[in-house]
Amino acid sequence: MKKLILVIIILLGVIAYLGLRDTEVREVIKEIPVEKIITQNVTVEKIVTQNITIEVPVEKIVTQNVTIEKEIITYRPTKEWQSLEELETWFRDNLVYLGNPEADCDNYARYFQREAYKDGYFLSCQLVLNGYLNNVKVTNNPSSHMGIIAFVGNEIYYIEPNPQDYHITYVCPLD
Repeated sequence: MKKLILVIIILLGVIAYLGLRDTEVREVIKEIPVEKIITQNVTVEKIVTQNITIEVPVEKIVTQNVTIEKEIITYRPTKEWQSLEELETWFRDNLVYLGNPEADCDNYARYFQREAYKDGYFLSCQLVLNGYLNNVKVTNNPSSHMGIIAFVGNEIYYIEPNPQDYHITYVCPLD
């Protein structure tokens, strides 16, 4: 038994030294003798195995520093809009063209939502169908459209986020 283990160790060492390919290693391992043990009319095969480490030299190690920039928005405790004038002033101060000709209502709605969160305010993007929200006409857009909802005191307002058609419309009381 000790001789068999010694032969296997030597064989694996030779394989590692010669740098045999994986398929060649499998062929050599197939040739390792299997010891059979017979006990109470049951045949059990016992294969002797050993873990080996084959080290392959690395030709070149490349290290590269990578900087990943991502805007991190820290959510602050939400402030409430104290008045309609405060809401209108905030929107006038933050009204921008996104500079992308492909930008549409949902791009502007999400832009304002992010900017409001940065300032601690809560704005909600709102899908509007056929120009109406809660039976109030809030936009002239006849198809589905994305706008913004803001709570001012006990009132709900719809804000058209597109700078070309920006307006604020009273929708209903909160309660």
